[in-house]
Amino acid sequence: MVFKNVILKFSPLLFIAVLGVLCSASLVKGEGRNAFVIEGREYSRAELAAHFVSAAFNDYLWLERSAGLLRAIEIIENPKAKDISESWYRPYMVRAAGLPRHGVLNKWKGDVSVAIGWPSVGEINDSYSVADISQDHFFHKIVSGRVSSLKEKTGIKLRYIDSKEDAAAGELFAKIRIIPILGTGLFNDYKVDVVGAGQHSISNINSFNRIPGAVEFTPLSRAQVYGMYVPDVEGSISFASCRILISLPAKMISALVEECLIRSLGLPALSERAPHGSRLSEWNSKANAASKLPIYDGEEARDPFSHLRQKIDKDNQVDLREVGGSGYSDYDIKMLSILYCPSLKLGQDKVSTLYTLMKSDDCF
Repeated sequence: MVFKNVILKFSPLLFIAVLGVLCSASLVKGEGRNAFVIEGREYSRAELAAHFVSAAFNDYLWLERSAGLLRAIEIIENPKAKDISESWYRPYMVRAAGLPRHGVLNKWKGDVSVAIGWPSVGEINDSYSVADISQDHFFHKIVSGRVSSLKEKTGIKLRYIDSKEDAAAGELFAKIRIIPILGTGLFNDYKVDVVGAGQHSISNINSFNRIPGAVEFTPLSRAQVYGMYVPDVEGSISFASCRILISLPAKMISALVEECLIRSLGLPALSERAPHGSRLSEWNSKANAASKLPIYDGEEARDPFSHLRQKIDKDNQVDLREVGGSGYSDYDIKMLSILYCPSLKLGQDKVSTLYTLMKSDDCF
């Protein structure tokens, strides 16, 4: 194990190369596949393993670059904090069983349901979110359609439930939440100003934004979907949410919902290896120039009146035909199938994940 850690420290590809040599005997004998064609491109097993770990492991802690982390520590040390005492998200904040490990493999156990908006059990004051959307609104149609498509393509036990069924479920509410919002708090139509939200929000959403141990999606990207998931101490995902600006064009919302679902299932990182058009890639990079982010642009990125601006500049929107159109790519589906293969276990780190992928055939 020390040998593997030393190799991985220098280069994941070097580590994979060494594993490839160690595993080559079985592959040469035909006991496992070592070449795969996805969307017309051939990948070796080592390449797919490297692509997978680049999407499955996020190197950044939730809000590690902000004072929000201090607030999370305060809540853990004072679990009777008034603003979370009656909230549905209290178990995610207090963490009675302990904090999750960082930098390990996360995925869901069992069935996963998806709903729109915050859970109805216990209030969460979020001045940016759209409280009620009629069932015939296009946002519902997009989310339900994208969920059904992903379930069909992957076989993952995923289902969409409407607001009535979700409310009737009580504490068993859907654990993936897609929140339509009216503004982001930034000069950015994709990322949300979590840290500065308290300046123009009435909310206990600020406590939710500081869930300890949550895994943020692509924290350093300017124009990807905004969201995160919450793993438990074993590495199983217990909750996920994304926030999407409702005034965006329907095709853009559809693409962001697709990215949200893929990342909520356990692939949170921006993969520089993914082909352009994959939702795991920087598929919306044409919007980067017009999308400000506090980590890069400081206070100039913040826009306290964003929720009052319903119209957007369509010229800043990427043409989805240039990135493969709307729909999940075969590459994305392959990455999810690897994640949910039985040989990969909750809580594995990069080293053991790469080792498993190079030795086991059932992930390919």
